[in-house]
Amino acid sequence: MSTHSIELRAGELRLALRPDLGGCIAGLWLGGLRCCAAPSRHNCRRRGLRAATRWCRIPTAWLPALSLAGKDYSTEANFDDSPHSVHGVAWQRPWQELSASDTQAEIAYAHEPDAHWPFAFEVRQRFVLDAGSLEMHFAFSNKAGQPQPVGLGWHPYFPSARAAACTWS
Repeated sequence: MSTHSIELRAGELRLALRPDLGGCIAGLWLGGLRCCAAPSRHNCRRRGLRAATRWCRIPTAWLPALSLAGKDYSTEANFDDSPHSVHGVAWQRPWQELSASDTQAEIAYAHEPDAHWPFAFEVRQRFVLDAGSLEMHFAFSNKAGQPQPVGLGWHPYFPSARAAACTWS
């Protein structure tokens, strides 16, 4: 799998995106201060900011895990040795780069029903960087042909400066 990174720059602000690592923000720097870095899939869970699509936590031991419009659905555990289905599927799947320039990028993930989530959907993230700010957009499109529960957000795992995780380059 490609380890392609998209890098945006504006003034002293720099942003690194990793579409191959669930569309996560893999690095954010202001001048020489590195606010986060996620060089691998394992580290992306511990450092960085990833897209959370679907649910917060569905206990897979509770069957059915989800009842919707009179039909029962189940999901599979998806986080290490946890028995739960956590934060959806998009954070664990590769995303596609739709566009990228020096200061803007858009990436997308299209989901087909599987054991982890039984409904089709597409999500997009757009990032706009200028010298003083980072603007982030998140959009969801239901492709299932029926209603489905949805929740969107970003799950931040920025290292604590007290833990000496931020470094000066």
